[in-house]
Amino acid sequence: MRDPLRLLYAPILALFGIAAVLFFRFSAEDAFITYRYAENLATLGSLVFNEGEPILALTSPLHGLLSTVLFLVTGHTVLANKILGFVLLLAAAAFVWLRYRDQPLLQPLVATLILVPPCVVLWTFGGLETPILLFLVTSATLLGADRRVPSRGQLSGAFFLAGLAFVTRFDSILFVAPLLLNLVVRSRSVRDVSMAVAAGVALPAAWMVISWSYYGDPFPTSFYTKKPMMSVPVIIGNGKYVLFYLALVGIIPMLMLALAIMRRLRTMVETLVGHFGAIWWLYLGVAAQLLYGLTMAQTHMMFSFRYFVPYIPAFAILVADLLERAMSARRMADTRRASVLAWAILILLVFQGFQTHYTYARSVNGLSPWGEYPATGVRQYTRFIETLRLEGENIREHWRTVPNESQRRPRIYTYAGGVVPYTFRESYVYETLASYRHCPPERDQVEAPNVWMRTQVDLRLSADYIHMVSPRHGPISPQLPLPEEHFSLISSYEVEFDGYPERFLVFHNPSPAPHTLTSTIDGRCEAGA
Repeated sequence: MRDPLRLLYAPILALFGIAAVLFFRFSAEDAFITYRYAENLATLGSLVFNEGEPILALTSPLHGLLSTVLFLVTGHTVLANKILGFVLLLAAAAFVWLRYRDQPLLQPLVATLILVPPCVVLWTFGGLETPILLFLVTSATLLGADRRVPSRGQLSGAFFLAGLAFVTRFDSILFVAPLLLNLVVRSRSVRDVSMAVAAGVALPAAWMVISWSYYGDPFPTSFYTKKPMMSVPVIIGNGKYVLFYLALVGIIPMLMLALAIMRRLRTMVETLVGHFGAIWWLYLGVAAQLLYGLTMAQTHMMFSFRYFVPYIPAFAILVADLLERAMSARRMADTRRASVLAWAILILLVFQGFQTHYTYARSVNGLSPWGEYPATGVRQYTRFIETLRLEGENIREHWRTVPNESQRRPRIYTYAGGVVPYTFRESYVYETLASYRHCPPERDQVEAPNVWMRTQVDLRLSADYIHMVSPRHGPISPQLPLPEEHFSLISSYEVEFDGYPERFLVFHNPSPAPHTLTSTIDGRCEAGA
């Protein structure tokens, strides 16, 4: 009875391995922001983007600190992060798989839902905090899923993991709050709860104090520059994106299978009531994240369902438990259960195999018609990252030819704060997140499509180098603060990106204005130049 399902592990692991090979070279551009912070901490002793400026553009404090450790231990931040992400995903999948050791028919299903979706594998190697958060929330979910009265160790462990999750990504509190509430309600010891709360609050509280005292603000600059949007069109668009992706990763098809198995309305109601009563906290956590996604699921660097990928293993637990209840309610024999699950998994594997190829060759969003970079596959995105690296090297080489270059660091204005600043880590960088200040703009700068900084000066005037892309961000001239003849073009690459030919350009400014940006986020801003 078990043999047919055991045979499925070969295609499951094969497809996972193929996706891992195809996506291994993928690194998200924003990941290099974290890497610059991490290596600056290791070499300069300060967790900063620009030396001497305590500005928090780091959205995941734990990831930044872990990356520092990885750099100190290995000397290879990018590769070490990929290996760490791979290990954490496998560990999380193994934990969930072991949860169903007494229900072996469900083990291939949870392995498929966790390891096979292209978005999961993509963000495992993407270099951001996604696999770290996935591991933490999955581990916390498994502690919460134990239906016995929680021990002191379980309580403290769940709260500690929740605290780690919070300093990995702040919005994780929406998911873990119902889980922790469930454990507190089930606990019979006020002392155990008090100790657990202390274990969970200690790390987030410590980080908030450090952030406030050192950076002048408890929140990263993205909190101000990339806020969730509540307009009706945005919510509708994000809703379509989320629903489509829940189908693409296999969640909705498996939920529909559970409903089809139950058939009768009365059976559905009785089963769903019992199911919800047993894991209501997991439903609330997942629902909270999905509702939050309605406001931000398609913002920058959230392509390929990134915001929800950490919660896919938890959702897999929910789906597996519902399927088990549905099959039990119908009193299905084991042979029948094995047959139904085997066919469902096979169909899902074939579909995900095609989507893996599509993600690599055509779109990082897989088969979703929505999302950032809809016409950029992993292969093309990797070329884009390599182009940015070359531009960073070009700036470094050109700066060596500039008279008196040793007297100060070059200042680079860029629309992409990751690869170029990381490649030329000795430079000073003007960029949306790193250059944000609590200063209202002195004048409207809408004529420059790629100027996002809320400062009182046009930072392009103070830059030695202006890094741009055209026509994606508009014509060349409006992206320059002065007539084009004032600058010299030192680097130009023509690359097809997101379905269109683009020019990646770097201009040198021979006479930059003085640097007037404040060194702190809340400092007094200088008058505009």
